[in-house]
Amino acid sequence: MAAHPDDTYFLEDGSVVLLAGETLFKVHYTRLIELSPAFKHLVETISAQVDGEPALIVEGVSAAQLKSFLWAIYASPEDVEDFFESSNSVEMCMRLVNIAAVAQQYACTRRAAWALPKLHAAWGVLKDPVPAYLVQGLLSVHTTQTIPLPAHIHQRLLRDIELGRPGVIGGIIYSGPRCTPRDLLGAAYYAALLLGPNGWEESLALSSEHHNVLYRGYHNVAEHWRGMEGFPPPLAHACAYDEEQRCDRAWRHAWTLCVASDTVRDPERANADILGRLSAARAAVHAACNGRVTIAGQEVEVGLKSRMKEKCVERAQEAVERAIEFVKSQLCNFFVPTARGEAVVVSPILSDLTASSSRTAASSRTMSAFASGRTGRVARAMLVPR
Repeated sequence: MAAHPDDTYFLEDGSVVLLAGETLFKVHYTRLIELSPAFKHLVETISAQVDGEPALIVEGVSAAQLKSFLWAIYASPEDVEDFFESSNSVEMCMRLVNIAAVAQQYACTRRAAWALPKLHAAWGVLKDPVPAYLVQGLLSVHTTQTIPLPAHIHQRLLRDIELGRPGVIGGIIYSGPRCTPRDLLGAAYYAALLLGPNGWEESLALSSEHHNVLYRGYHNVAEHWRGMEGFPPPLAHACAYDEEQRCDRAWRHAWTLCVASDTVRDPERANADILGRLSAARAAVHAACNGRVTIAGQEVEVGLKSRMKEKCVERAQEAVERAIEFVKSQLCNFFVPTARGEAVVVSPILSDLTASSSRTAASSRTMSAFASGRTGRVARAMLVPR
């Protein structure tokens, strides 16, 4: 086996040799076993021979991670303090991620409890841009099942996604559903979708598997928007029971005009930008409340307030807000099914539409193109703004 000793932690008076990747570390047996029983078990199972000498293979840990962990064991308090004062924020966060990763792998509870709060504090002052590998490392030590992300880091990542930071978007997508909260994963995939296939390759360096997830997500997002075009968000009536049908007709008519308005059908808006279209629809509904919307450059009278009770008009605006929040909550399901294998969840009012034969036929044709390898050409055509 071709392996080389580490330049810092191959100690002459060390009593046990560790192998991580192709790097050898020689450290003190007593230092290891006092950290965790897992190391004692590892030391008792010699698993490799390097140049005729016994060595222990440290499973699931890279050389960089193990070196950072050994630094946390061997460095003096002065060295630790000096590192935190003099290092840049990316280097500091990466070292803390590495320490936490090894500590979690080998059940070193106290060492993990030391590293994670320092990582959380360092992330709070981390400067942009944040590299993708650091985001992956952060999420790997905050699995959704055990250690959740602190709220300030969660919000920082969401903000970075909204700002289109490629390192954050790519790092979250590569981390996948096992390590990433679904709202972050959905927001990242949605942001990537809006970049289009060129952005997937040039800005994010995503794999072909991720491309397929994005194509599937585009199909689901487009289907959902087509359903919303034909069915307005459900209205919680404030009028008398015998007036509800008239109110529903007025709301359907107004919604049809609003989604056909120039603000919603802006040719500069990507087809997949469902949240952008919903936000534009919200503005169009507000304009409709005041009388008119613009369609193909012409003002069209809607007169929503003259056709519906004032309270119902307010409820209609609230219904659009709920629709936007619903789509935001379902972004991940558009791209990645839940652990139970559920497909994307759509609003109940859309169920009849999405089950119709015409939609099913269109879906079959689109997915057949994906399966036949024509995904690149099809997706590029679909993602061009109309």
